[in-house]
Amino acid sequence: MIDFVNFLFSDYIIIFVILYIFAEGYILFQLFPIYFNVLVDVIKKKKSYNFKQIFFQLIGGFLVLVLIKETVNYLWGVPRPYIVFGLSYLDSIYPHDNTLISGHSATSLFLALFTFNFSKTSGYINLFLALIGSLLRALLLIHWWKDIVFGWWVGFIVFLIFWLLSQKIN
Repeated sequence: MIDFVNFLFSDYIIIFVILYIFAEGYILFQLFPIYFNVLVDVIKKKKSYNFKQIFFQLIGGFLVLVLIKETVNYLWGVPRPYIVFGLSYLDSIYPHDNTLISGHSATSLFLALFTFNFSKTSGYINLFLALIGSLLRALLLIHWWKDIVFGWWVGFIVFLIFWLLSQKIN
């Protein structure tokens, strides 16, 4: 994997930059299907939404994800792979904090599962984006593979808790 990153960074810098930008920003792409589905449904008056329930689930879940990630990474985090492997040329673009849970992976799985509330097709698209984006973060040595898996578990558990709580609100 180190050779992969060295190869991309030295010989194909533009591909490295594109992959890195996607690995950092794919969560923003996941928001578009949610906005699109809600907007179309509201305009066509096809479906009515309980926005109190949606905001509770989305904002509450995100805040809990951030709290869990930051706490666990602070208490039990380990240096990122690129630091361990001595790839100092990545210091200027990669985060320097310790990691045990990938916040991007946790948030992306949470959003993918959340999207299924609106549309199965959009949910599957977001699930695919979550998978590709999370795997890229490990391939580019931003996270260890275990960080990705822990992030997915945390994202799934937080989604499940907030989905069940939001059902009780309704």
